[in-house]
Amino acid sequence: MSNARLIQIALISSLCTQSVLAANVRLTNMPTINFGSWSTGDLVSDNSTCVYRDDGKNRYTVTATDNSTITPNGFYLENQAHTVELPYIVKWNTSANPGGKTLPYGSAFNRRSAATSDELCAIEGLSANLTMEVDSADIAAVPAGTYYAELTIVIEPR
Repeated sequence: MSNARLIQIALISSLCTQSVLAANVRLTNMPTINFGSWSTGDLVSDNSTCVYRDDGKNRYTVTATDNSTITPNGFYLENQAHTVELPYIVKWNTSANPGGKTLPYGSAFNRRSAATSDELCAIEGLSANLTMEVDSADIAAVPAGTYYAELTIVIEPR
């Protein structure tokens, strides 16, 4: 029996155009993340993205949740039958570099550094980074199979 485990995450990025004091924010450049098969080591995916705010201010909040059902209010990948879970960590950085602060599940996290020149960050460059990490010890503890989650990121002006 192989130790390989297929780890997939479908990332749903919310396009936020919520009006608050005439400010709109937009999140772009968010990919679907597929970790592929695992054999050793932690799984890490870092994804540079664009957070844009149209009123010249750069402050925003980021909130992350997922669709895991076994343990509520936590980040977990689950097998198709929703009987086995695999924890993961979500980090947000206010630059395009990997790393950043660990996001609490479902709580707004104050950030700044949204792009203010163009909504696709072509002028100022990508303005944030989403890093996801799955610990190798946690992966080794679950049966081989496909594990999946839909991560929702909400960006709001502040």
